[in-house]
Amino acid sequence: MKLWSLSSRISFGIAIGVFGLTVAVACAEVPTKLLPWVPADANAVVVIDVDSLFHSPLATRENWRKQAGDRFANQEISVPPEARRVVMASQLDLSGGLQPVWELGVMDVERTPSFALIARREGGHLDTIAGHSAVTLPGGRSGVELDAGVILVTSQPNRQVISRWVSSAKKDAARLSPFLAKGLEQADSKSHLVVAVDLADSVTAAPIRELLTKFEPLKGKTADQADIADILASVKGVVLTVRVTDKREGALQIDFAKPTAIIQPVAKPLIEEILQTLQIGLADLDNWTASTSGTSLTMKGEFSQADLRKIVSLFAASPSTHDVRENSAESGAPTPPSAETLKAEASQKFFHSIKRLLDDLRKTLDKTQRDNQLVWMERYARKIDDLPMKDVDKDLLTFGGNVSSSLRYQAQAARVSFLRSGVRTAQPVYQSYSYGAGAVGPYGTYGGYSFSGTVQVSPNFGQIRTEEHANAAQVKVAEMKQIEDGLVQIRRAMTERYNVEF
Repeated sequence: MKLWSLSSRISFGIAIGVFGLTVAVACAEVPTKLLPWVPADANAVVVIDVDSLFHSPLATRENWRKQAGDRFANQEISVPPEARRVVMASQLDLSGGLQPVWELGVMDVERTPSFALIARREGGHLDTIAGHSAVTLPGGRSGVELDAGVILVTSQPNRQVISRWVSSAKKDAARLSPFLAKGLEQADSKSHLVVAVDLADSVTAAPIRELLTKFEPLKGKTADQADIADILASVKGVVLTVRVTDKREGALQIDFAKPTAIIQPVAKPLIEEILQTLQIGLADLDNWTASTSGTSLTMKGEFSQADLRKIVSLFAASPSTHDVRENSAESGAPTPPSAETLKAEASQKFFHSIKRLLDDLRKTLDKTQRDNQLVWMERYARKIDDLPMKDVDKDLLTFGGNVSSSLRYQAQAARVSFLRSGVRTAQPVYQSYSYGAGAVGPYGTYGGYSFSGTVQVSPNFGQIRTEEHANAAQVKVAEMKQIEDGLVQIRRAMTERYNVEF
């Protein structure tokens, strides 16, 4: 327990900023039309200029706009293609787990979607929240029309909370914290992604100092450990940007209240150690560079498609209101697809979404050789749970439920290994000793003496972590084999049932 609580508290800006919130975006200017609707207690905001993003060279070549229209997990960008700009906001639990307390999205759309049609197609109902037209969908998803062409979407199940968000919003001024407002304003206008995370007062130096005693590059350097701990504890926040050209270029800036020059020699391994402890594995970081300047720490590098999709998973997309089939009878299409065709198409997308998520997990492990995917397993389990289920084959839904349950079980096994490591590390370790001396003459031994006793020694942290990790690894190997076997079986069954390739 001790180790996990320490690693969670030290996660502060480095882990959360790099991997706490992300959707690929473009942000030429702060969207003053949308930010006033963000609740005052938000500590993380993502700004998305969808139009600019989809016109970037890579997005055009790979047709991201069409992918976004599918609204399935295998898409790289979880934003509706009809939106011109999107703001996503969250209150993250900075004390551990990287879990959102709440999250929402506010979209500037070309045209307001038909809430009535969405309600009919997805089994929801029309509503009025704080005097605004709304739609409530299964699973606690809601959409609220805030203004002409401005839609709020959220998975917040508490209707009263949504009502208070809307009622308390002021349209003439944003209520963001000073760091969030400043971070968005100062972001590079050429970036396609801007994420700002406010981390002020989220951690103290004492637990960081204790964690640094186990950090190999600083072992034995007590003075450096103390100084670096004080710097890290002064963290103010993080701004992450991604610019999409022919590749996905990322830049992370972590701001502190104190100069960061002393961190420079260990900046990259320090971040990697924190992510390893937090079980957030990203292969891309191996090729990133780190530098310090003034009171900031900066990392730059390139994102792969798989790792960018992992980052997206950390900020779960709010329910889209754009996924309405225009070829239905209601929209005037001449020939609506048959129920069998709809089921086959929906089932194919569902299957390939699960397969893509599992492929991402495997690729990270194969490339980095680090079994540090606890957080991704939890997030991907959630993404599977959030996949659209309408028209999907029941057997495939059961398989999806089994996969998400297995991923959560593997993550839980990893968390237990952390807890046990912490407990064992905190327990005193005693080592027995004995020694003796004497002389041997022609008639026997004389002048002999001996002593024995025990002495407390420092626990072998590396050995303890390796032993506990082995237990979690056994669970992972067994569970992933069952998932792989199940994937083969369900693919064969679905292909035979619908006579289309899965």
